[in-house]
Amino acid sequence: MSVVQAQAPAPAPAKEDSKAAVVKAPEFITIKVTDQEERRIRHTIRMTDKLQVVMDMYYSKAPEVTYGTGSFYFDNIRVKGNKTPADLGMEDGDIIDYFVPQIGG
Repeated sequence: MSVVQAQAPAPAPAKEDSKAAVVKAPEFITIKVTDQEERRIRHTIRMTDKLQVVMDMYYSKAPEVTYGTGSFYFDNIRVKGNKTPADLGMEDGDIIDYFVPQIGG
């Protein structure tokens, strides 16, 4: 004699509340670049744009700084121009620090 177990009906899928807030990352953020001379440059870019755009903007707005010199850092990590804000987990208002090259010993 075989015993047949009755299966409970599958629960109905929960209806999504159309008013539920979906947290979405911002498409654009404003990044600030500061240096040791207390220059502050702001630039708004997409989260998917290369950070080279911000670096180029810094050099264009700080003409006394030679293009391509120095280093850019975000949270103690050197910023490379091929990275995006999304790659580095940046948020609106984050600051990139610019340091001039140190020569001497």
